[in-house]
Amino acid sequence: MEKKVNGVEQNGKRMAALAAAVLAAVVLGALLFTPPLFQPGYDPLNPQPVTVQGLLRVELNTADEAALRSLPGLGEKKARAILQYRADHGPFSSLEELAQISAVTSKDLEAWDGYLYIE
Repeated sequence: MEKKVNGVEQNGKRMAALAAAVLAAVVLGALLFTPPLFQPGYDPLNPQPVTVQGLLRVELNTADEAALRSLPGLGEKKARAILQYRADHGPFSSLEELAQISAVTSKDLEAWDGYLYIE
């Protein structure tokens, strides 16, 4: 026999709590996994391709040594030379300015093409 508490069956309370939990899970899932259709420029039918080069881009004027060293062929010595140049001369105005650093060669600039940018 089912137990009654304050005139309501105990099973009814459990079912109501279970229904509320399922509803909350569905609403939360809908919020978390619905595409952001409200964002300007978002086109779910034509997504922009993601490239490794795009993920590894480094902003030259804000990068620290670790970020610079993530670039191909850029080791500790070149990273420190770039940071020292930036400290001495201020922010870079163009990527071509890197050529003024003695540790950086034209071959380096070619290798970093597409990875470095300036905002």
